[in-house]
Amino acid sequence: MGCATSKQEPYTANAGTEAEYKERFTDSKTLGQGEFGVVKLVTDKSTNIQLASKILNKGFTFKDNELYPPMDAAELKMEIDILKVLNGQAYNLLLESIYESPSKVYVVTEICSGGEMLEYAGNNFKEGLRTEDVSRMAFQLLSAVDHCDRYNILHRDIKPENISEFDEVVHGIMSSICSFIILLFKSNSKDAELRLIDFGCATMDTTKNMTHQTFSGTPFYISPECFQKEYTTKTDVFSVGVVLYVLVAGYPAEQLQAAFNLLHKSKRDLKSLPGMPTDMPETYFDMLDKLLTYRYKVRKSAGDMLEEDDFVLFHQEHGDDVATTTTKMMTKAKSRTSRRASMKRTASIVLSGTGEKAALAFGFTKFARALTTILATMLNHGDIKALLANVDEHLKKDDSLDTKLGVIKVDDLIKILESMGKKDCIAAIDKQKDVDTYKSYNYEYTLLKAFDNKAATDARNAGTGVESSSLKKSSAMGLSARKLTVTGGSSMRKLNMKKSRQAQSVYIRGI
Repeated sequence: MGCATSKQEPYTANAGTEAEYKERFTDSKTLGQGEFGVVKLVTDKSTNIQLASKILNKGFTFKDNELYPPMDAAELKMEIDILKVLNGQAYNLLLESIYESPSKVYVVTEICSGGEMLEYAGNNFKEGLRTEDVSRMAFQLLSAVDHCDRYNILHRDIKPENISEFDEVVHGIMSSICSFIILLFKSNSKDAELRLIDFGCATMDTTKNMTHQTFSGTPFYISPECFQKEYTTKTDVFSVGVVLYVLVAGYPAEQLQAAFNLLHKSKRDLKSLPGMPTDMPETYFDMLDKLLTYRYKVRKSAGDMLEEDDFVLFHQEHGDDVATTTTKMMTKAKSRTSRRASMKRTASIVLSGTGEKAALAFGFTKFARALTTILATMLNHGDIKALLANVDEHLKKDDSLDTKLGVIKVDDLIKILESMGKKDCIAAIDKQKDVDTYKSYNYEYTLLKAFDNKAATDARNAGTGVESSSLKKSSAMGLSARKLTVTGGSSMRKLNMKKSRQAQSVYIRGI
């Protein structure tokens, strides 16, 4: 790997120097790498605390005989500015420090040790989540969103993959990462805290209640008003509702369209959502109904939910020592909890099957990432363009599918690849774990649109020397250029390079 440009303008203000970085930290193992740089485990020499360092190249990079443009400086500055403002409070990711040289940017953050939400739930609650566990996660996630809202920050891509569990003790680090900053970890702590991560699609408003028109996020998790391209910070509240549905019901990959249709109705019976456990308390559905209110102008804010919702506050009855955004909020929460305790509307029970559903959902997440990697590395730009055209044609013939959700059954995708003569691609897919189970599941094919856009953009930029525009802005789904790793070389060589990592995540996120 080499950097084609020796010097670039500063990306960040008030950053430390490369010499200061090397004086303070000792680099350890490489945790992962992508087209923009590498992630290393580092140790602070003075405190012996381990952190994650994302080392980004500022210039064009040669890797595997391919020329990669630098990441967009404005995007990186936005993410850093947001993390600085949030200051690692209220369950948001802590940015520890920033350093910069003429050719690199060093972004140092805390390490999380609980894995993604569904991975964490599947590993630690095999017997099933308890109602207070779901309540605790709801409280912490809403606290993170409320803290963002206080600073007019919209995350715009809240989903289980962008929620990690934090434990002050690092139990172990896997050999690859799901994020340039947040790692895939295993943890034995059932009471680990949440961290809201990946602000690659985020923005920060200058005033309160500004409306936005840019379509951004992951279709299944975003709000109705986002599709209508007029939304505020309350779009994140809707996404929290979808996440808390998926947490207990699993990702409805076989009935994704049905679930999506139900979530986007103004009048609906949330108990009929696919996979919903039969023993969920009424207070859970009351909470869900508030979070998923169709009209955002009457939807509760995250702060409202933290102060008054019975289910969100339920875990506090069981002695959880939780942090709140402000002392005032804690006082109100305790007062409300005391009043609700006499109502006895929520019981502390094990929600049967929830741990298993979370594990199955995370398994499909890994399969979907591997599938995207296979398609992105084995198909050239023309093949991806043709595949997308064929998928669009297939979906037009099925009136039951809503194209704005952007999914196709894995089995139908494989049939299209067969019609295109892509036998090697199909063979690679067939080697994936549990592929027969996942063939009836819905795959988010719109991820591939990013590679279609990216190939054309990179080709232009390589010839002109102009910095790449943000893939997040050029992609119809608002997908950041940091989302996936694509290496150069022949299709077979690229697949071999990925083979050892396909069972793990190759999903590269933002900070």
